[in-house]
Amino acid sequence: MLLLILDTKTAVNGAAEAVELCIRVLIPSLLPFFLVSVLLTNLLSGSLNIMRPIGTLLKIPQGAESLFLVGMLGGYPVGAQVICQAAENGSLDKRDASRMMAFCNNAGPAFLFGVISTQFPNMMYTWLIWAILVLSAILTAVIFPGGSTKGIAIHNVKHITLTQAMEKSVTALSGVCAWVIIFRVILSFLERWFLWMLPTAPHVAIQMLLELANGSIALNEIQNIGLRFFVCTAGLSVGGFCVLLQTMSVNGKLGIGKYIHGKLIQTGISLLLSIPMIYIVNNGISPLYMVAILLCFAPVIVILSHFRKKHQNKYGIPLPSGV
Repeated sequence: MLLLILDTKTAVNGAAEAVELCIRVLIPSLLPFFLVSVLLTNLLSGSLNIMRPIGTLLKIPQGAESLFLVGMLGGYPVGAQVICQAAENGSLDKRDASRMMAFCNNAGPAFLFGVISTQFPNMMYTWLIWAILVLSAILTAVIFPGGSTKGIAIHNVKHITLTQAMEKSVTALSGVCAWVIIFRVILSFLERWFLWMLPTAPHVAIQMLLELANGSIALNEIQNIGLRFFVCTAGLSVGGFCVLLQTMSVNGKLGIGKYIHGKLIQTGISLLLSIPMIYIVNNGISPLYMVAILLCFAPVIVILSHFRKKHQNKYGIPLPSGV
């Protein structure tokens, strides 16, 4: 409160930038996906039998393939929202829903091709990043403990109207925008105090870890394309604190333990997959730069691990993180 009083200008400017970002980027790209994802989840649950081989690979109940599809296409935090919706209306067992949270909440094509594509010279980089995110999510599901392919098949309990779907979408999106505004204010204070002293790449990485949208727009400040690719892939995989809070705001009573565990695994896989891609797109980067970026992500890994251990008894998560 004292900071907001003594340095009102910084807070107001940060909030104004966040509102502009919401109006210019987030609302146009996310609202249609939120609305369509709610409707698709309700209409297509249990009807995508053609995707059953993927469901078997991911160890998810029959019919839940549509939730995975919506989670990959909708972006943060649409995946968490549709899984929570399925669990609340009785379409999906809560144990399966909690496990699916670990790999069904990801950055979607609307954000990737609407925002990330503007930060790279051509679309090839965006396609490569999306491929890494999809593959890392699938691999996370394969190695994540638990799961059932013979459980109760997901089914439609009741249909919702277009108006109800819009209300759910607007409610979820308002929570997303609120968190973006708060974290933009925090970033404004941090940039005023010490972030300006850091080199560009760590500076952008920290921004992405705190608030994904603001950090993504700053990616083109990193001159080395390979390093930019590496930071972008890592940031989109882990999502950061703002996405974590957005997920908590829509995931109801499922909890965040398995979600955090899955994000730790997926981020590790994405980093491994992005290393050979760096040499393909830019003939490699200095190992020292790579170590510096990994160190920037170390605090978030430690904090997320703390959350995971805190919830391990409640959600049955083993101590080894796998990363």
